[in-house]
Amino acid sequence: MNLKHNMSRGYGKIFCGGHARSTKLVALSIVLLLVGAVRATAVDQDDLRVTETALQSIFAGGVPTSVEDLKAMESHQQQLANSLQRSTVAVQVGVVHGSGVIISESGYLLTAAHVASHRDQEAIITFFDGAKVRGTTLGLNRNRDAGLIKVNASETVEAARHWGVAKMGRSESVEVGQWLMSLGHPGGFQADRGAVVRVGRVLENQDEYIQTDCKLVGGDSGGPLFDMNGCVVGIHSRIGNSLANNLHVPVDNFLNTWERLVDGNVWGNLPGVSPFIGIRGDAQAENAIVVQVFPGTPAADAGIKVGDVVVRFGSHRISDFDSLKQLVEKTHPGDEVTVRLRRNQALIDLGVIIGDLGS
Repeated sequence: MNLKHNMSRGYGKIFCGGHARSTKLVALSIVLLLVGAVRATAVDQDDLRVTETALQSIFAGGVPTSVEDLKAMESHQQQLANSLQRSTVAVQVGVVHGSGVIISESGYLLTAAHVASHRDQEAIITFFDGAKVRGTTLGLNRNRDAGLIKVNASETVEAARHWGVAKMGRSESVEVGQWLMSLGHPGGFQADRGAVVRVGRVLENQDEYIQTDCKLVGGDSGGPLFDMNGCVVGIHSRIGNSLANNLHVPVDNFLNTWERLVDGNVWGNLPGVSPFIGIRGDAQAENAIVVQVFPGTPAADAGIKVGDVVVRFGSHRISDFDSLKQLVEKTHPGDEVTVRLRRNQALIDLGVIIGDLGS
């Protein structure tokens, strides 16, 4: 990846350094919930006799063994949470509320693809102090639930008075057992509460996701997952039914596809999503003739009938039913696509809203 080139596109401030590593995982259930402005408590500095090296060793996957260890961890986490709130924002796209994180002086912010929804949508971005600006959704890697938003150029000067810029880490360096910090605005921005902060540990790190026990709730989606050096290593994606089933998009998925996201490319489908329109065709026919329309489906709602021949799907010509299936699979539920049909020698255009077979 050409970092210098990417920075010229408005990406990033600096990369974080590496982390101390440890593969030791101990079943330790310490989860801190810090709400609002996270004010530091009065911890006697004379009691913080834990060296920085020892503290980093704990955060890399070690275990606190004394009250001094716990006090040192608490002090570090409180100071870190205070600073990270400035880059953590609430995001609203249409009726969808989520979170995001500012990662460049020019106003790029990372979020989840299911929060951004579609490209070229207006986004309302709320900072930690309640200030609001408008932005525009850019590219979406739906296969990984990675989305990008840019603060509108006309508002970046005003916005820069309010935001902080988060440093970027590398998710490939994240180790099982490592301590991480999750921030977000569940339920939307609340002035009397601020960003909600949780601390937890890494349970698994795959190319597709990072799994932690940092408990997430609705509205956290798109918010940042930080390491204990304050570097973004993931973006909140999916929420499980148990404390230990919280999935985050590894930040390397953003870095490795940065040009496509900035250029507004949209590809893939979210996990568990199966786009469909609700018709069956004749695979042996030389055209895309409809032989069945399933009741209550997008095709039925749009007015497609048995005997219609699909000749165009969006901007693409259709030669047979297989080519139509491939194009439907590249869409996303909620997309509206114009379908051109030949019916009794006449050509008609119908708008079809793509459905989700998985739901």
